Amino acid sequence: MHISRHHLAVGVVIVLAACGGSPNGPAVVEPPVVTPPPPAAPVARAAAPLSDPASSPIVFRGEQSTGQISTYRWNFGDGSAEQAGADKVQVTYTYGCRARVGTEAERTFAYSLTVTDTLGRSHTANGSILIRYVYDGVNYCAT
Repeated sequence: MHISRHHLAVGVVIVLAACGGSPNGPAVVEPPVVTPPPPAAPVARAAAPLSDPASSPIVFRGEQSTGQISTYRWNFGDGSAEQAGADKVQVTYTYGCRARVGTEAERTFAYSLTVTDTLGRSHTANGSILIRYVYDGVNYCAT
């Protein structure tokens, strides 16, 4: 066993003892590697008017979502293309006209927001919006 003493400027003596090792000196003990836990998983929170929006276009908001979000992906539930990107925290969308089918003058659409974080984890929030249509003589169009 090798014992060495180190004196510090304030008069404290540190005694280091090493057992074993190589012929060139005592064994070196590495400190354990501490890996910090990953950040919390993302949580999507989506908001939009509940029904009969006063005007088109409709604003969908995702700024209450939490986590290290790298992508926001919106689906409006009407078969249209999704809107996705790092800058899509808030998006504007207009539900289009549709051909006259019977006398249905309103329809509920299920929309969703999926957020993905920098580690690839994702979470989805769902909501619904009631769209009221006005017949223009040819089609029903969202009010």
